[in-house]
Amino acid sequence: MKKILSLLSAITLTASTVSYVVACPKKTTEEKTDDNGPIAEEPDYNLALSDYLKEVNEIINNEVKSASETWFQEVNDDSSFSFIKPNIIKSLKGIKEDGETTSLKTIFDNSENSDKKEGFISDFKSLINLQNINEKIIKLKENTKYSILLSSINENELITLDEQALLGYDIGGIKFSETDQITPTNIAEENKPKDSFINIDTKFGFTLKYYENDGNKTVKEDKSFKDYGFNFTSTSNAALTELINKKTKELKYSFIGANNFNTLLKNENTTNDDDKFIINDQDTIKKMIENKFKGNEFKNAIADKIKEGTNILNSNVKIEFESNSNDSFVDLTDRKLNSNGEIWDYSLSATTESKFKWKDNDDYTTIDGLAKNEKLYNYIFKKIDNEKVLEKYDESVYNYVKDNYKNWLADYYAHITDNNEAKASEGLKKSTSLGLFNIKGLKLRINNFSVDLSEFYIAAGYQVSIEDITDDKLDENSVIFKSIVANLTKGIKAYQDTFGIENTTDDYKIAAFSGGEINGQNLWDSFDQNYISGLTDSNKGIGMLYWDSVLSRFSKVLSLDISDRKDNGIEVQDAARKSLLSKGNQTFYNWEFISKTYIGSTLKKDVSSDYDKNGFIISNIYDKGSLTSDVKFKLNFINAIFTTDRIWNLYKNESERYRYRAFIENTRKE
Repeated sequence: MKKILSLLSAITLTASTVSYVVACPKKTTEEKTDDNGPIAEEPDYNLALSDYLKEVNEIINNEVKSASETWFQEVNDDSSFSFIKPNIIKSLKGIKEDGETTSLKTIFDNSENSDKKEGFISDFKSLINLQNINEKIIKLKENTKYSILLSSINENELITLDEQALLGYDIGGIKFSETDQITPTNIAEENKPKDSFINIDTKFGFTLKYYENDGNKTVKEDKSFKDYGFNFTSTSNAALTELINKKTKELKYSFIGANNFNTLLKNENTTNDDDKFIINDQDTIKKMIENKFKGNEFKNAIADKIKEGTNILNSNVKIEFESNSNDSFVDLTDRKLNSNGEIWDYSLSATTESKFKWKDNDDYTTIDGLAKNEKLYNYIFKKIDNEKVLEKYDESVYNYVKDNYKNWLADYYAHITDNNEAKASEGLKKSTSLGLFNIKGLKLRINNFSVDLSEFYIAAGYQVSIEDITDDKLDENSVIFKSIVANLTKGIKAYQDTFGIENTTDDYKIAAFSGGEINGQNLWDSFDQNYISGLTDSNKGIGMLYWDSVLSRFSKVLSLDISDRKDNGIEVQDAARKSLLSKGNQTFYNWEFISKTYIGSTLKKDVSSDYDKNGFIISNIYDKGSLTSDVKFKLNFINAIFTTDRIWNLYKNESERYRYRAFIENTRKE
């Protein structure tokens, strides 16, 4: 399936949560609030639309991919389909019966076929799981965040199949053929009905309805969800259907870890770097995959694997590749990257979400059940080193990985072995990334009838070592463990170098950075207060960190995420993010403020030695502020939330207040 739509990707990972209770602070808070009370958040249309389209995109892709697994079926005249039946297809005016393609436009432009449109549309909807798509998108409407987009739109019109475009499609279409019944002996039996073959190869799309951002609730009909591929084949021959459906399952994992044509890839780099992952360099991975799936010998091995154990394939019924070209027989040109920005479908990563208190003391809050990890926080955000393990790794990073990597390996293996065929594969136990790749050029030929067998996928994976990731004896001496620690260390260093992270002037400041140098420019100059705040009439340009929209935009800036943005400085931030990911060998990086915090923030980006008053400033505190605020940090092998305290609250003692001071310091020198 090809999807032509550029949308913001977001990482959705399975996370374990930790419950905790915030007790009353030990210090007495001042009774009076700030000069201004909290201001209600105004709905943010652009943020809601971005999130909505992202969720819709994920729903469609998942459902269509699931539906495609049923696109080779046994179909007879008594089928439950309304249109896809041999007798109906054969009766179409203008249909070619010699295995040649007749376009949908040609068929349905013919008035004599008008009575068949409804049946075709009905069958098509069922074959793309449209009902499931509808139900899940209707569920999204219940989210109040999307009221600004959907409030009064009929739930049955939120998404519809673009029928006009489908019926008018003039590339691809319907193939139909009848042959003598296929038998193992290849001898036609008397008085036996012929075998029929139907193939529908086309593109389709959807119409999405939501309100324009014009204040008048003008309904927009968004047709950008288009160009999904549909390749459905049916036959009346039960044995052939059983063969295809059986072999699509068997072939997937046949070569991963095999003695011949092993599709487990590995890093051939023989340097002393413990980081054996190839994570960020998708071009290299793409070339490795394409080079692996080349050559007539491998093609022949695949064809032989399909023929194995069957007697229905013969001189008139063949499954073979269409050419002897030495080109790669997996096409990655239009392959959609996964949520982590990788060619792989799934990779080992930090799937468990760890929560820590950022200080090892309880001076300002007592949080029951929450582990303290000041060393790890200070190492990441303040560049304060700890003791070394193995003479090279910071102990806070080493211990974090040690506490979590077994869970990450278990999550990864459970995710990639969700069916019996995968569970039976020994090769998957050696992988740290896995992808299922569509085989191109494989055809079913029956006399003059020929169709692409787009149902066939083949697995390839990446391994950092020959170690079994399910082995209970795997420990800190393993190549996998050392690779994870080395990769995380490299990623943190790339983050620190990109931002110019330094120690803060005050122990309770969140972070301090100089802004580094990105193509001769400084990150601080790229930050736009008007973008962060939203610059509404009600907030007067102050970043209300208790507004979801402000938290989102502030986090985008810190994460150097330029998707769906048009503010000043995004070119610098984009270059900085790419540099961070490349130097750190990462595919994702996020630095986010994730909890509503009752402060107002302004930005000061001067070159000044007074770091306390330069950077992101706490300009206002509302309702006495907040006891805590959660800060999240993510790289490929860290997924951690740090609960920060003290600085977000109004305290009776003036020396303990952080209003009018920087919570993230600008330490730029020039």
